[in-house]
Formats: sequence, C-alpha cells, structure tokens
Amino acid sequence: GHWFLTVPNLNIRELQRVIKIFFIALGVKTAEVAVTLFIQYQAAGRPFAIDEMGRPVGTNVNNSHVFSSFNAVNSMMGIRGDSLLGLGFFGLMILVTRLLWGILAPWLLAYMVKKTVDIRSTQSATGILYALCVMIIIGEGAALYLKKTLGWNL
Repeated sequence: GHWFLTVPNLNIRELQRVIKIFFIALGVKTAEVAVTLFIQYQAAGRPFAIDEMGRPVGTNVNNSHVFSSFNAVNSMMGIRGDSLLGLGFFGLMILVTRLLWGILAPWLLAYMVKKTVDIRSTQSATGILYALCVMIIIGEGAALYLKKTLGWNL
C-alpha cells in the first residue's frame, strides 16, 4: 500500500489483486480458527455443576484427582478453568482478544480497504492497511500465547 503513495503511475489493479489474496488468506485463517474452536468445544465437555453450597453435583469427589480440579483461584483467574471451552477468566480474555483483534477487526478493515481502493483512494487505503497490520499483530500474539500455553492452533 505504501508504494502507491511514493511511486507515481502505479496501476491500481495490483493493489486490488493483493486485497483479493488477503481476503483468501483471511478466509483460510478464519476457517482454521473455527475448526479449532469446534474441536476444543467437543473436547472440553461439560464443566462441573456446583450447587449453592459449593458442592459438586453428580461428581464423585472421593478421588483426589477430581477434588484437586476444584481450585477456585485457577478456575476464576487462570487460563484454564470451568468456563466456556475449559478456560478461566484470563483464558477467555485472551480468546476474545484473538477473535476480536485477530479475526473480526481484520475482516472489517479489509472490507474498508476494498471499498477505498474501489473509489481509487490509495492514501486512505494505505492508512487502513497500517491499522490492519497492528490489529493482526495483536491477534496473532494472542494466538501464539494460546498455542504455547494450551496447544491450540488458533
């Protein structure tokens, strides 16, 4: 995108072609994230059911390995826990960061880049592409953290 600001007489078809390739790559990445989330949802199972007194419902707590999994601090603030997909609060926060900044925002900004390129406003498209790069870096950083700690391929 920056070349269109500095090099005169570049054909806008090249930028349009790059945007099409970016849409394909973003579609592949979105499909990969969707498949990974589906697999993790199937593998997570149901979290423990807890009654109003804090006792597990329908779970045999005579086994020490089951009882040790009821660590409230890890469940609430850790990356693993009893919430959605077997994540704790911190894990859900990282997952939401990945989905918002690494998937949803790039789709929105890629659409904006396509529209600005269609009206031949390469300067605006370049600015949006810079913002898009920052959002992708944030999203991929969250994905790398989830891969390192949980082994997820987001």
